[in-house]
Amino acid sequence: MARPEIVLFGDSITEQSFRSGGWGSSLADYYSRKADILNRGYGGYNTRWALFMLHHLFPLSSAMKILLQLEDSLLGTRVTYGLNLTG
Repeated sequence: MARPEIVLFGDSITEQSFRSGGWGSSLADYYSRKADILNRGYGGYNTRWALFMLHHLFPLSSAMKILLQLEDSLLGTRVTYGLNLTG
């Protein structure tokens, strides 16, 4: 029987979420018998990179959590990351 997958995709906050006491490790612990938690956090990623990579990195998953707000708010203008969010 295939287990459901939950993909955590985002920037450096997601990348570091599996450190001791991190939210990713807590999620993996909670779902340890129910689903596989995959960490696909990449430091420096913003919505521009995420939109490009999303379809190349992932098959359909049961659930996906995407966190990119930090990189978008720090790198670029409101116009730039606003357009990235609308596709």
